Amino acid sequence: MSDAQRAMCPARHIETPRPDEGGFVLIILLTAIIPLIAMAAAAAITLGGRNERLLQEVHQERALLAAEAGIDAAIYAAKTGMLVDGYPILRDMGQSMRFEVAPTYLQTDGLDNDGDALLDSADPDEDLFQVVVTGHYRNVHRRVVAYLGPVAVLPTPEAAIGLQGAANDLAIGAGASIRGHDTKLDTTPGLAANDLHGFSIAPPETSGALLTQLDTTEQALVVGVGTAPSITVATAAIDIPKLVTELAAVATSTITPATYTDADFGTGILSVTGDLVMLGASIGAGVLVVDGNLTLDGTSRINGVVIVTGTLQLESSARIFGAVFSAGTIVRVNGTASILFSTEGLQIAHAVSREYSKVKGWQEVVR
Repeated sequence: MSDAQRAMCPARHIETPRPDEGGFVLIILLTAIIPLIAMAAAAAITLGGRNERLLQEVHQERALLAAEAGIDAAIYAAKTGMLVDGYPILRDMGQSMRFEVAPTYLQTDGLDNDGDALLDSADPDEDLFQVVVTGHYRNVHRRVVAYLGPVAVLPTPEAAIGLQGAANDLAIGAGASIRGHDTKLDTTPGLAANDLHGFSIAPPETSGALLTQLDTTEQALVVGVGTAPSITVATAAIDIPKLVTELAAVATSTITPATYTDADFGTGILSVTGDLVMLGASIGAGVLVVDGNLTLDGTSRINGVVIVTGTLQLESSARIFGAVFSAGTIVRVNGTASILFSTEGLQIAHAVSREYSKVKGWQEVVR
């Protein structure tokens, strides 16, 4: 560049920043950023802790849901006759959820569970299943206890024998009887307050329909509440076919239809599909369900409730202590045979057939 050109271009002066000014700017930036970083970190920690607590609550709730599912399983087991004292129910529900059910029947545990100085069968308040359920989800568990009370499966009898339709063949021998008076299993009288009628018939039938089937001698053999013949119209009809189906599904013993002599069928819900003949000293207790015809002969005896869809026939000195529900149209009681209403017989029937599926209450015992 020539001297003339230099003269025409003014000189430029470039200032270099001082070191102390750059440090000041950095300090300002750090002063503004550090609190933001701290706030972000605090927020992250807070949210992380909150998420952890929320996750734990979710785990706790899923464990509780598993425990509640265990109560439902116990109720279902009770309805199907599978709730057994001392036998646990275990179920893996998947997705890390599972439960364990521990049932205890309080009337046989040997403990005074309610502090009233009465033990087991002496205390009607202990007629309960205590069901302890532990629900699990991953490493979390919740424990609840529920109390399941009995629900009567059998209908309430209104007479020693209840007919569900118009009978067209009723026969009572001169030495036989239909008794609605409460009778103990040892044949001694029970409580008069428990007495029922001898015969009942379901509506829309009338008591006159029964009377036309019985002559004067037979009418005198039907005793119970009121004067002979002790006959009444039931409060409501019972769906016996449905009852037979329900009881057969939970039967403790299925009997092959046949003729049996001196057979001991034990105690329980005894189910027969077909005709059953009991001869000699055959015996059964609880609930006898016969989807067909039933004949008792000799000294055969049933202690409990008999439900029959077909013909009912008692011969010789056969006896039923309890109550009968019949959907058949033929009832014959001959010889010295008898049908005797018995609250003791009913107690046996209820003991083997009641469902312990009524929730009396539940609470969490450990979390």
